Amino acid sequence: MKKKLLDTSVIYRSDLDFSAGSYVITNKVLLEIRDETVKSVLYSALRKGKMDVEEPGSGYIKKVREKAGETGDLQRLSDTDIELIALALERRYLLLSDDYSIQNMCRHLDIEYLGSIQDGIKSMLEWFMVCEGCGRRIPYDATMKKCSVCGSGLRRKGVSS
Repeated sequence: MKKKLLDTSVIYRSDLDFSAGSYVITNKVLLEIRDETVKSVLYSALRKGKMDVEEPGSGYIKKVREKAGETGDLQRLSDTDIELIALALERRYLLLSDDYSIQNMCRHLDIEYLGSIQDGIKSMLEWFMVCEGCGRRIPYDATMKKCSVCGSGLRRKGVSS
């Protein structure tokens, strides 16, 4: 049975049955859980061996960051998101997440994923910036606010790839 890697959103939004086992989370996901009842359920699953806590290798984290920079997703992903994607890539786990940015990166990196309560993304996206004045298209950079050519504002735009 393929292990299922859980994003925080899936833990909160679904009624997972940990009795089947084969679940994995990272320490950062565990730290994001604030609800004491949910924490208690997770710690119980860990104690019973139905869930494991694992961390990705640094090389995989670097690979995910590089790819996210290329696609324009980097500013939309938290460190927790990047670690989840890296672990799924490294160990070939099924990643369960309702986060569209995570799903987009999974598509770009050929990682198997499923949403829990939402349909999920319909196509892969790559993000870029478009100048509202001259229409110039430039690579995505969340820090850029004005076009370097005409000084007009920039907006983010995605294109299916």
